[in-house]
Amino acid sequence: MTPLVVDASIAFKWYVEEPWSDAARRLLSGGRLIVPRLFFLETSNILRRRCERREMSADDARATADSMGELPLEVWPDHRLVRPALDLALDFRISVYDAVYVVLAVRLQGRVVTADRRLVNALQGGALAAHVLGVEELGSS
Repeated sequence: MTPLVVDASIAFKWYVEEPWSDAARRLLSGGRLIVPRLFFLETSNILRRRCERREMSADDARATADSMGELPLEVWPDHRLVRPALDLALDFRISVYDAVYVVLAVRLQGRVVTADRRLVNALQGGALAAHVLGVEELGSS
């Protein structure tokens, strides 16, 4: 089975009802789910932003962060991914954070699953497109 690297946009669909949440949740029922170590920092920062925008309470943010630590995720160190991620980010005008997920997927001969259309579009049509899977490609919402 192809290794799947899941990004923060997918993780939030596990907790918050959004378009394609059902498809994202199905990922939790089997298969190998991988994240770079930065996943937990990135998701915590998103939780902080949601609190600032009053989209969730601080208690809910803390509970969600704790819960994410219990998910069936294989965590990979990302320090060796930084330079190739920077190169990729510069070449494709994407964030270094997004590029880390892509580089990890390439190294593992897998795919990044994301709800980030900008990332999917940035890599569309090139050699890296085979390593990116938009959440809508998982099936009906």
